[in-house]
Formats: sequence, structure tokens, C-alpha cells
Amino acid sequence: MRKIDKETGVPLYLQINEVIREMIDDGEIKEGDVIMPERELAIFQEVSRMTVNKAIAKLVEEGYLTRVQGSGTTVAKKRRISRYEGVESLSEIQTKTGTDVYSKIISFQEMGLSKWIKRKLHTDSEWGYKVKRVRYLEDEPSVIESIYLSKEMCPDLTMELVKNHSMHELYTKRYGHNLSQAEQIIKPVMLKEDQAELLDEEINDLALQIKRHLYTADGRIMEYSESIFLSRKNDFAVVLK
Repeated sequence: MRKIDKETGVPLYLQINEVIREMIDDGEIKEGDVIMPERELAIFQEVSRMTVNKAIAKLVEEGYLTRVQGSGTTVAKKRRISRYEGVESLSEIQTKTGTDVYSKIISFQEMGLSKWIKRKLHTDSEWGYKVKRVRYLEDEPSVIESIYLSKEMCPDLTMELVKNHSMHELYTKRYGHNLSQAEQIIKPVMLKEDQAELLDEEINDLALQIKRHLYTADGRIMEYSESIFLSRKNDFAVVLK
């Protein structure tokens, strides 16, 4: 571990934060390793224990470290990178990277479409569907998705179809739509009580909300979705072409 430089003017806790992040990124300390106790780290860096505690707390918040009762502070499980490119489904994207992905359906509704949903789908259809599900990455709940569709685009969609097929597969193979592009709006949010419960996290933990329109080649909207991604567990790479 390198020593911090007290002459730079950079806050000491941020320097300690950076030193530990470098050690993690360089593989000097690995997933599951217990880091140096705060008292020893304070002595080594010649700073107060409060300064070290502040640096460690920030690393925990950023997802680099995990505090385990009775076991000290350990290096957290490596964050996954979810790569967004084109109109591939999350399942297809993660399968390419060797990540195990599956879904649990929370609800499936065939319903009359509100004016708000009609505007989002750019449709005059009176009926449609809402699919709410939790996506699991490596057996951890990581994404909540709410998907809105018009009956015009998926005339005979059922809970059974949604359970047994990916949405991408249904759109392209069952309903014969040629998907062309997606538009996404991404913003940071804090988890609400129901979201925290589904994701097994704390209320007000940081997450990312992604609002997405998926388009067909003839310019129609295939789906409108709103998703909540755990930013603590995932990094997101959006590929622009």
C-alpha cells in the first residue's frame, strides 16, 4: 500500500479511498479479502481513525467494499458490466458474457390502456398488457422491469408465453416484428419501499432508472418499459453507433 501525500491539498479521506480502489483494480487485494483494520490503516497513513472511517464508508457506498458483522471489511464481489448495444435483450447480452440470467414474473395484466400509456406507445389500441418482473443476475435480484405493450402488436400474449420465452424471442419469432432501435433515458433514483423489498436492498439505496422505447423497422413502438437497476451491483456500458 502506498502512502498518501498530505501536501497535495486533496482531502485525506479521498486519497485513502483512491489508494484502496487502486489496490482492488490492480488485483493487489481480491474479492473476499479482508482489508487492513481501520486502526492499523490510520496508524500506517498517519491520519485519524475518523478519516479512515470516512474513506471506508465511501468505498462501501460505491460498492468496492462490504462490511460483514464479525468478519471485518472485505473486498466486494466484482461489479458486473451490463452492455447495451442495439436492441438485444438483457438475457442475450448477459448470455454472451457468460452471466446466468433468469426472471420471476411479479404480475401479468391484460388491461385497458390509459391515455398515458397510449401516448408512450403511440397507439390508438384500447387494450394492452403490463408485465412486471424481477431479473436475476447470478442468482441475485438486480433489475425490476415494468413492460407496457399494445394488443395490436402482441394479439394473444399470455402469462404462459411470458414465463417460457424471452420478450425478444416473442417479438421477433412469434409476432414477426423486425426490431431496429431503442431509445433510453437513464437517471439516478433512490429505491422506494416496494422496490427495495423486491431487490433485497435498503430503502433509499441508489439505483438507476431506465425508461426505454423499443422500435420496429417500420417505426412502430414495440414496447415502452421502465426498469430499476441496482447501480451498486452493476456498471452499465452504452454503445453508441
